[in-house]
Amino acid sequence: MRQIAEQFNKRGLTSQWGKPWTKKLVYALLAADKKGAYALDRVQFEAITEARSRGLKYAQMAVEFSERKVPRRDNRPWTARAINERWYDLAKRFKPTEEVTT
Repeated sequence: MRQIAEQFNKRGLTSQWGKPWTKKLVYALLAADKKGAYALDRVQFEAITEARSRGLKYAQMAVEFSERKVPRRDNRPWTARAINERWYDLAKRFKPTEEVTT
């Protein structure tokens, strides 16, 4: 996993969040194929959590997620309402790594 991450980074590839690859990100990408919906939920949860930690409002997240092509089940562009609904659905199942307020 570490070697794959190193190769991605050497080639200038970034993750969907615009960050360098790590062995953990590579593993998550490969595991996503096996986990299906759970993996998509996790990606969305982490994206929203990270955006909240930067103090973004849902409308700002919607623009950013659509530009970065953060995946949705229905492949539509993100909206503030969709992110708000998604956050509360996902927060019930995943524990945030740190307490964040918006």
